[in-house]
Amino acid sequence: MRFFEEMPIMITTKKHFDVFVRTALRRRSIFLHKFGSAYHHRLEGLSLKMGQAAVLAWLEERGIGYELVTHKGIYTSAEGQELHLPKAERVAKNLFLRDDKKQRYFLLAVRQDKKVDLKALRRMVSSHPLTFASEQDLLDILGLPKGWVTPLGILHDQACRVEVLVDSFFADGEIGVHPNDNRATIWLQTADLLQLIRQHGNRAVLVEL
Repeated sequence: MRFFEEMPIMITTKKHFDVFVRTALRRRSIFLHKFGSAYHHRLEGLSLKMGQAAVLAWLEERGIGYELVTHKGIYTSAEGQELHLPKAERVAKNLFLRDDKKQRYFLLAVRQDKKVDLKALRRMVSSHPLTFASEQDLLDILGLPKGWVTPLGILHDQACRVEVLVDSFFADGEIGVHPNDNRATIWLQTADLLQLIRQHGNRAVLVEL
């Protein structure tokens, strides 16, 4: 199996480097989805700007308390439920959505068993018809590969394009999300998460679903 060795090696400018990293992340998403995390350690040099270590440091610098559990990589909600994580009912299912004009992007964090009515959500946020954003949108806007969706991905959203919608189920208490790494889950107070997102410059609201 060849993966990392096939990456381009001609990197002479920042533009070349950005293309290199973007291509590597895209290929990593495909590779890990097919083969799991066996080769993850070979890609540490391509870690995200705000990967797990950076996210945790960012939280600690701001005095935000959290609880961390590491586990195997989770790519679907079903896989997450199979792990029987502590406080599983407080772990969010995260959906990356866009309107059909590609003008507005939303990250929706809902409880695991919630079925989302996109038509109702569209009316709630006054948008054009909603659909799921592509893997390329996820990578370009949140800097995350498939299966890594998390509200903390907004730390890569320098243009603050993404609006974060959080199920009101999580309003009082904690919410569990990936720290930009699907091999870990952190629980923090929902109020802290919303405040951090807003301070970053992204819109963040609670929604009744």
